[in-house]
Amino acid sequence: MFVKISEQPSLYNDLEKKSVREILEDINTEDQKVALAVQRAIPQIEKLVTQIVPRMKQGGRIFYMGAGTSGRLGVLDASEIPPTFGMPPTLVIGLIAGGDTALRNPVENAEDDIHRGWEELTERNITDKDTVIGIAASGTTLRDWCHARGTRTRHTDRLYHQQPGLSNGSRGRCSHRNDCRT
Repeated sequence: MFVKISEQPSLYNDLEKKSVREILEDINTEDQKVALAVQRAIPQIEKLVTQIVPRMKQGGRIFYMGAGTSGRLGVLDASEIPPTFGMPPTLVIGLIAGGDTALRNPVENAEDDIHRGWEELTERNITDKDTVIGIAASGTTLRDWCHARGTRTRHTDRLYHQQPGLSNGSRGRCSHRNDCRT
């Protein structure tokens, strides 16, 4: 029996009934949507980068924050910055709800602790030169863990980025909110 575990409806139900080729073609179709979504987001990405670079030159850092797969991707991206771009590992930092354990194992409900995300940032002495980038596929897990109360009081810029709905099955639940100053 198939048990649906995805957070949102899918265009690709009944995978067990599809051929390997059909599944691979479906994956490729979805992958092509990523490049188009990035292309549409270039103006927002440009705005973000032009705001972050001057602050980083003054000692600011970027913090990626997320839960589950989104958090893992933020940690992965942050860990690739030093070898790829020759930057110190202290400039782009990935934080995942549930800590390092959550990189390899699910830590259920870790994103529900509305104070822990802010604690993670204060433990790293966040300043007004830093930028917090929250990453979420569904747009719901991030609100609690990346609690904005602390960043708002410190006037720290935040970007809450919801990964764009790449399949029509999302029913519009995922959309960009790429305004750096919220």
